[in-house]
Amino acid sequence: MKLQDRDKEILKLCYEQQFLLSEHVCEYFFAGNYTETKRRLRELKAADLLKSYPVPKSNRRIFQLTWQGRKVGRELSRMELDRPRRPFDSQLEHDALVTSVRLRLELLWEGVWIPELAIRKLEIQEVPDGLFVFTNGTKAAIEIENSLKGRSRFVNRMKSWRDVKVRLVLYVVAKAGILERIKYFMSEAPSTPLFGIVPWEELKGTRPVAWSPQGELELTKEKDL
Repeated sequence: MKLQDRDKEILKLCYEQQFLLSEHVCEYFFAGNYTETKRRLRELKAADLLKSYPVPKSNRRIFQLTWQGRKVGRELSRMELDRPRRPFDSQLEHDALVTSVRLRLELLWEGVWIPELAIRKLEIQEVPDGLFVFTNGTKAAIEIENSLKGRSRFVNRMKSWRDVKVRLVLYVVAKAGILERIKYFMSEAPSTPLFGIVPWEELKGTRPVAWSPQGELELTKEKDL
């Protein structure tokens, strides 16, 4: 099978994020064309590059790399990552949203996404869900929040970011019900780094804006971050 550039990007992404859902591939690689998505995923499976299994109590499927696909993905990524595990059902929605946020930010920003598995090898004090390194070398830590943590735990975590060299810590929330509560917690954020929060639905918009204690952050303007 001759791999197209798009195939290579899919395999690289699957290697770095551990798994993909067909919705990731459909929306970001095939412009929403579900028929073409199914066809290409079927071809990648036939070439022994991808394998899949169903999501419990759902009509969705999880895609992971085969041994051969992992070999290709590693060469494309140039990151040395541990062998993937099958995602726990309790973490599936969180981890799938991390990948969606990555794909969205890669459309908005110029730079490189460092996945959590690679961040852990750096042995830094805080490990976010992803780290975006801009072309100028500054970094944004990305955290996905789909459940509410206690105030003390959240505030202490924010304070620990003072010792990490990042310009921005951006929280992406999937559930509107926790947004205002996290904003309240963020009133106790240290002055540096910059902290922001944005609903996932807003991030998907044309000109997404994050809320921060210092004022609104236009996420399409990297110079303001």
